[in-house]
Formats: sequence, C-alpha cells, structure tokens
Amino acid sequence: MHRGTVALVLFEWILMSKLPGEVWATRWQSMAYATKEQLVKKFCRYASHVFRKQCRGIGNIHSSSPSAKVGRIVSMHFFWDHRIHEDVPRGPFKTTRDWMQARLMLSSRESHGKIAKYSAQSEMGSDDEDDLHDAQQTLDIIKKLQPLVDVVFPPAQDPEPEATMLFHDDLSLHNILVDRDGNLTGVVDWEKTFLEEMASLEPGWMEVFESSAQKRDPDMAVRKRDNDFLAKRIQGWVDDVTKGRVDGPGLLERIYDD
Repeated sequence: MHRGTVALVLFEWILMSKLPGEVWATRWQSMAYATKEQLVKKFCRYASHVFRKQCRGIGNIHSSSPSAKVGRIVSMHFFWDHRIHEDVPRGPFKTTRDWMQARLMLSSRESHGKIAKYSAQSEMGSDDEDDLHDAQQTLDIIKKLQPLVDVVFPPAQDPEPEATMLFHDDLSLHNILVDRDGNLTGVVDWEKTFLEEMASLEPGWMEVFESSAQKRDPDMAVRKRDNDFLAKRIQGWVDDVTKGRVDGPGLLERIYDD
C-alpha cells in the first residue's frame, strides 16, 4: 500500500502497484498441464511461507514503529452500511470466540433494528416484507448459533492472543496473474489452498487445517447468516448439531457438495 504525503487512503481502501501479466483465466485453455502443475506447486510454497510468518491476535496489519502490528479489524462485516457507526468491539481480538461474538452482536443489532423499523410501519411493500422476513430469519439463526459458539469456542480466563496468519479468501483464476510463458507474476485480492501438496510441504499447516474443521462450520454460519439461499441449510446444520447428530455432513459439505 502506498501512503501519500498529503492525503491518506483510509478505511478499507488501498492503493496497489499495477502488476504485469494477465489473469490466469485467459491463459488457462492454452497452457500446458505441466505449466499448470508448476504454478500449483509454487502457490503451495508461498502458502507455506505465509503459514510460518504467524502473528498474534485477529485483526488487520497496521503500520507501527519499529514494525507492523495487528490492530483493529477492517472487514466488510464491520463497516458495511450502518455497521461502521455501531459501538461494538473491533479488535484486535485475542481469540476466535471474541471475534465471533462481535460479529454476532453486529448482526443481531442490525436485525433488531430492521424488525423495529418495519414493525412501526402501518403499510409495507413487498420489498419491506422480504427485508422483515430476512431479518427475523437471521435473528433466529443467530439465537441458535450462540450456544454453539459457547461449545466450540469456550470462554477462557485472560487468554493469550491466538496464533494467526494471512489467508487469501478469494483465490481464483481471475485474481492470479501470469505472463505469456505461464510464469506467475502476482496474486491480487488476497481462500483455498492446495491440500495434498501442502501435506508434504508443510505438515504443520495440514495439522491445523484438519484439527480446526469443527471450528470452520460456525464461522461459515456467521458469515452466511443473512444469506436467504443458505438459510435452510444453516438452520438444518444447527438443529442437527444441537440435537447431537454430529456424524452427518458439516455445513461446508452441505453448501459445496449439494
């Protein structure tokens, strides 16, 4: 990120240097399989390096002297629409539990606000009725999620900040840049990494990935709690877990394997 001497770019926005190359999606069909394989392996090496550069706490990296540090979080869940004005914890969070609780608090306040708004109206259009239904549905999911958060992320007295690392949340052929020879020139829009290759390259990464499977489902539920298309799957997963039916498919499986 470049910081100007006069006007700083604030909040969620950054300025990036323009990188050479073109998106991998435009080169995919003409690229040899061996070249694709080498690119995948190179990504795994990069993921391994990032895993080793761990931080403490959950938030965003902010400039500081003598080195950068983890500070307040800057993510869409915390600043979208009116959420930027809500008085809620914004990090840095010591634990995943704290982070999850803050996100649930924001969503709960937003849902309660919409319900109060539309309940006070004498007449509602179809869009208003849809918004009211979505808010009530989201609030129902949040109420069911709260006990699960307490189980999966139990409270601890004066916990140490958890180990964290950078994680690309939207890796695709459209934000990977390559040159005409198929060489990697850059990755923009810093999600998924390559499990098999990582198993041999960085066993510690695989250990963390596999041991945290139970924790990824609640995170996905919090992230997608207001997605009307996924609401039934989230509610079904929450009901199954609450009733002790834990041998069935997890939430991620229900979403991506359907």
